[in-house]
Order: sequence, then C-alpha cells, then structure tokens
Amino acid sequence: KDQMDGQKKTALLQNTIAAEFEQMRQWEKKYNSYLKTASGFASSLKACTHLYNDGVRIFISLCKLKKAISDNPQGIVAAMSMNNLYIETATELVTVFSLLRDAVAKGGKENMLTGAERSQTLWALNDQLSAFQKKLNLLYLSIRTYTMTDVWNNVTAGMLDRNNGEVARMAMNRWRRAATVR
Repeated sequence: KDQMDGQKKTALLQNTIAAEFEQMRQWEKKYNSYLKTASGFASSLKACTHLYNDGVRIFISLCKLKKAISDNPQGIVAAMSMNNLYIETATELVTVFSLLRDAVAKGGKENMLTGAERSQTLWALNDQLSAFQKKLNLLYLSIRTYTMTDVWNNVTAGMLDRNNGEVARMAMNRWRRAATVR
C-alpha cells in the first residue's frame, strides 16, 4: 500500500511538472509570436520613415522643377525632343499611383492585410517612390539645361561639319557656364 501511495504521489508530481512544462511552451510560443509581430511592425515603421524621406525628396524635386521651368521656359520643349524623360516620369507616376490604390484600404474583410503583406507593400512603395524621385530629378536637370540651341545642334550635327562629340562639348561648356551663373 505504501508503494502504491508513493507511485500515485510520483505520478501526480510528474503530471504537475508536465502541465507546467506545457504552460511554459505556450508562453514561449506567444513570446516568439510577439517578437515576429514586433519585428514586422518595426519593418513597417522603418519603411514608413523611408516613405517620408522619399516624399520630401519628391517635394524638393518638384520645387526645383518649377524653378527650372521659370528660369528656362524653352527647356520644356527642348527637353521633350532630346529625351524620353516625360514618358518615363509619367510611367513611374502611374506605377506609384497603382500601387497606392491597391494598398489603400477600401474597407471590409476583402482588403485586410497581414503584417508581412503590409511591410512588403510599404517596401515596394518605397522603391517606386524612389524611382519616381530619380526620374523627376533627371527631368528637372534636363529642363534646366537643354535649350533650343541643343536641339538645333543635335538636328544639324552631320550637316554643318559637326559631329556628336562637338555638339556634346558645346552643350557641356554652356551647361557649366549656366551652372556657375545660377
């Protein structure tokens, strides 16, 4: 009888220890889940700071673009015929708009995002905004520097004993003079 009572006490103690270990495993799972969620939240927060940075850069580029247009109005037409930056910038803008439209919640259950999807969307948006800012900056530089003289020199490069290198050197010298004046 003493052995049976001892075995019952041992079994009861083992069951209690097993229950405590199971409780600890549950707490560990919850803690790991929290860490994953907090990490996703930190990634989303970091992506948002990058989005803010890109937004500020886009705003600065737009201000520079406005100033370039007012300083060199012929640059609008000249830049249009010298490169494809208008089309490329518009394409980037449409891409950013499409991503934003898809990311904005329309309400209801059909548009719920997980933390990972939210972070992925924010990082994709960050990449698209960065590309858009670069295109805007190139467009600003193009409008600021190109003139109708560049267009004329480009069109007449082979006709007036000028090659492309000479046209580029003339444009570079004029751009350097314009940069020192501004």
